[in-house]
Amino acid sequence: REGSIFGTLNLFTIIITTLVSFLMGYLTIELLLRIAKKINFGYFCVLYGVTAYLIIIPF
Repeated sequence: REGSIFGTLNLFTIIITTLVSFLMGYLTIELLLRIAKKINFGYFCVLYGVTAYLIIIPF
């Protein structure tokens, strides 16, 4: 298919990148849940919101 990224990547690359993305997402959720359990949830929300805002500001 013309214009499709799947035509330029082999199946192995697609599988590996999908697995790595899944693993990183899972680990990130695990870390955020651990942080949320240790501190007050309200503070967690504020901290997470400020962090997200600071990341988005340059764009």
